[in-house]
Amino acid sequence: MCRWRRVRNIYNCGHYVDLEDELVQCVDSRCKFSDMHPAQCPNCRSTCWQYRQFPETYFPQLDRPCADCRRRGAGSTSRR
Repeated sequence: MCRWRRVRNIYNCGHYVDLEDELVQCVDSRCKFSDMHPAQCPNCRSTCWQYRQFPETYFPQLDRPCADCRRRGAGSTSRR
């Protein structure tokens, strides 16, 4: 099934940046959100997925300060 992917990059300075949600397309012809789903699907409501999966969430821990801290040349520990 198609799903959203949410990513929050966490930097070693303590700040984080949420990236824009990304739609991950599946290749299942029985998912009504998929590009592989036929436009004129017969009995779609009874045979095909009608909702997306829960979003995937990732929180990568990056071993570098955020862009603001790099610009300032600091390693602030305040959170955003």
